[in-house]
This record gives sequence, C-alpha cells and structure tokens, in this order.
Amino acid sequence: MLAAVTEVVLRNAPDRASLTSAGPDAPLPEHGFDSLRVVRLLVDLEETLGVTFPSDAVTAETFRSIRAITDVLTASGAAPAAPPAG
Repeated sequence: MLAAVTEVVLRNAPDRASLTSAGPDAPLPEHGFDSLRVVRLLVDLEETLGVTFPSDAVTAETFRSIRAITDVLTASGAAPAAPPAG
C-alpha cells in the first residue's frame, strides 16, 4: 500500500524530486501541498487506488505525510484495486 500511495502522492507533488528525497514521513505541507492540492490528491487516490476514505479521516492529520495516508487506508481495511497507472 505504501508504494501505491507514494506513487499517487508524487504524481500530485509540485516538487516531486524534493518529496522523493524527503521520504514517506516528510510533511506534505512543507512540500507544497495546500488545501486545494490535498483535495485533488484525495480524489486521485480514491480514483486510482479504488479506495474510499472514511469521512472522519478526511483531516489535515491524515494528509500530513505519505505514511499517515497509508496508515489511515490500511486501518480502514482499504486495499488498492489495481496498481497505480504510471
């Protein structure tokens, strides 16, 4: 799940290189993820991975890092429907 989430997040990152080198625990807001970009990321994750975020998990805390997103999806029992299209 971490690899699939990482690919989608990197695809939406304004600076893919800096986020890639920072790793999965890097704070997304520090890498250009404002509220609008997070909404786009949420939609892309749901469409690409075939998952649905629980409504109570759509928070700033959930989208603080790649690992936080992955942890929420894993805890909710979500699994990617297919590998992300690269």
